[in-house]
Amino acid sequence: RDHDFELCAFFRKGRCSAGSRCCFAHSDEERGSWNQELAADNWRQVRARPRGIQGRFSLCKTQGVGTCVYGDKCTFAHSQVERREWNSGSAI
Repeated sequence: RDHDFELCAFFRKGRCSAGSRCCFAHSDEERGSWNQELAADNWRQVRARPRGIQGRFSLCKTQGVGTCVYGDKCTFAHSQVERREWNSGSAI
């Protein structure tokens, strides 16, 4: 699979400066859960990348605990798959 999540080489060396904005997994557990998300076809639900936003995208904190009140207008990613696609610049 070309969308498979990989472990962060910098994190393994203790040098990842991206933290939660990193597009690579920081543990085998995190990698496994992200790849399960891919297997569930959530990558097909990636929203269009917000326009005019500079820098790297982070996960929406409210989406993780329920439903984001901003919905599709939210400028934070609603899944790891969406965050990865937005940060790679390949989302619509």
